[in-house]
Amino acid sequence: MRRSGRLLIVVGVVMGLAALLLAVFALSGGDDDDTPTERTGPQPQQITIVQARRGVDAHVRLTADDLEEVVVMDTDLLNPDDHPRRINEVIGFAYSEELVEGQQVLRSRLEVSGIAEELEPGTRAISMLVEQNNLVAGLIRQDDSIDIVYEVNAELLRITPTTPLEVSDDLSLTTELVIPPFGQSPDPAPYPYPGEPGSRFVITEANSGNPVAKTVLQNIRVLRVITPSSSSATSGGNQVQNAGSYLVLQVTPDQAELVHMMTTVGTYQVVLRGGDDDDEVNTMGVNMELLVTEYNLPVPKTVRLPETGAQ
Repeated sequence: MRRSGRLLIVVGVVMGLAALLLAVFALSGGDDDDTPTERTGPQPQQITIVQARRGVDAHVRLTADDLEEVVVMDTDLLNPDDHPRRINEVIGFAYSEELVEGQQVLRSRLEVSGIAEELEPGTRAISMLVEQNNLVAGLIRQDDSIDIVYEVNAELLRITPTTPLEVSDDLSLTTELVIPPFGQSPDPAPYPYPGEPGSRFVITEANSGNPVAKTVLQNIRVLRVITPSSSSATSGGNQVQNAGSYLVLQVTPDQAELVHMMTTVGTYQVVLRGGDDDDEVNTMGVNMELLVTEYNLPVPKTVRLPETGAQ
């Protein structure tokens, strides 16, 4: 019995050692070193990012020639979401700091580029507020060319020639001054009468005047289209709905004065030009008289009342 008891003890010890060795073997990954170990978590991926192809100064508008797309591993990026994936996402913006060749572009460093560097010599930048219904259905974009039609109500005041009126120096308040009727001597009479060819005239803006429309600016380059971030703007603490957008235009100093005049008096309409169309056209403009004589606008006729006793 003693001998068999010792044998059972030895067998138990051996089996315990075998179990221990199996446990160690399992924890160490087995004896096949070539078997890949399974990884937990997301696997590294290749992604496309944008970097500088050449050095670019800060705050300068970026072009396609300044940029290039490269493929990298996302593990090489501190924040993959901050990297634009295509050049088209960057073109037109500026960078808040100087870019060097090969530097990765970050969305958080992009900014709206300034326009002073884009102005041609001798030109200026001016903005004009354009309502939503005056934006060609929102299709006007940066670098488009536009014409501007200007409309104002013009009231014609004639300054007519008259005959000088001679009066005595000792004319007193009790003296009656008689002006001869029209057609009597002296002729023409010394008081205003309907104007004749050659009469001087003055045009003033008036609500009751004759509407006049004319294309006054042509082939104007749009530098920027700036749209408010929300559908309403704030003015004096009050919200103004449909505030529209601002068109930043490249103009000459003379054209800048004209744009200022149009935004102060009268109304204006923006007209979009074709991309390759830069020819200027001399239009004759239009008013109510031309609508009748040149465009056959129908006008009301005299209403004749029926005679007395007519059925």
